[in-house]
Amino acid sequence: MKGRDVELKPHMPIYAAIKEHLKRQIDTGELADGARVPSEQQLATELGVSRGQTRQALRDLEMEGYLIRTPGRGTFVAPRSKRVRTRGDDGPPSLMMAYQEGPIQSRYTREVIQGFIDTAHATGYQPTFYYLSHNKRAELDFLRRIPSTGVQGLALWPYYFKPAEADSPLISGEAEIVRALREQGYPCVLFDRAVQGVDTDFVGTDNREAFRNLTAAVIAEGHTEIAYLARDFTDSVMADRLAGYRDALEAAGLSYRETRVFGAGGYDSEEGPVSAADALLRLRPRITALVASDDLTLTAVLPGLGKGGLVPPDTLRAATMNDGHYPHLDPRPWLTIVQDGRRVGEEAVRLLIDRIGAPGKACRSVLIPALREGGSPLGALAEAHGVEPTSGA
Repeated sequence: MKGRDVELKPHMPIYAAIKEHLKRQIDTGELADGARVPSEQQLATELGVSRGQTRQALRDLEMEGYLIRTPGRGTFVAPRSKRVRTRGDDGPPSLMMAYQEGPIQSRYTREVIQGFIDTAHATGYQPTFYYLSHNKRAELDFLRRIPSTGVQGLALWPYYFKPAEADSPLISGEAEIVRALREQGYPCVLFDRAVQGVDTDFVGTDNREAFRNLTAAVIAEGHTEIAYLARDFTDSVMADRLAGYRDALEAAGLSYRETRVFGAGGYDSEEGPVSAADALLRLRPRITALVASDDLTLTAVLPGLGKGGLVPPDTLRAATMNDGHYPHLDPRPWLTIVQDGRRVGEEAVRLLIDRIGAPGKACRSVLIPALREGGSPLGALAEAHGVEPTSGA
């Protein structure tokens, strides 16, 4: 496939030209059923275009039943006998998951995807995927068009919505789109994070309970000077994890102090910007434990703490949610918990099927307990440290 083979027509978007070219190759048999299609990056390099253009072309072809995209394996031409046509009734019903595709795909994300795939197949549905990593205007436009695609239901990992935008007159984002889908009766389940002010089905980790137990276990080890480090404070996941930390402190009779809560980016002072690591090192009395919202954030800040003489496990107890962003990372010095990603994916499918069968029923929220590293219930973490586990863990 060469760039000169793609016919560019006046006023036709580049991605549409790429899409039509691939479709011709499939229809004529040049790309046979089951053939592997070049990746987004390979196509972009071959055609001399941006990856965003090839991504959109491949996603549209997947929606129209020409391609099957399997995370971790690649993109393949769909068998003609099994193609799920847009608006068509000649194939199995389909469910879509729209989620973030970051530069590093975590173990948790892979488990969510696998749970979604396996449960969809087991219940007679064709799973399809849409990667939220193009541009805001295109992504939101796609979400608005979901009901016209022939997909029977959408599991959405909210990406663009932030609570701070909720009252902005300029925002026309996922909150409004999800609300509109609900008003149309279109099945839509949010997963991982919730969207403020939108009544819809939701499935995710019980983050507040998870961090309540995680912090309680740190306290049970004898720590009273405990700081909290967050990736940011902009979504429901981060808000719930901070709330769990605060709950545990207050339950143990320890004061919650905002001066011991930091974002990964640090803060600006009169002397200039202060990194999170420097801010933590400046605390007095000196902290002996650090609860971090996630493994990426903890990993980013630890080197700075090491330079200041705070290196776990010798002088600092570190505790976090380990989503497995770095497979080579040894988390043993840390006190860690994990999300049950597979159950999140499974429950997303079940909620969608329930909604398809009973569109008028009340919305449900399913909160999945976190686990200890290795798979045992999180309650065992608290028990192992002499703390009575709180409800739901």
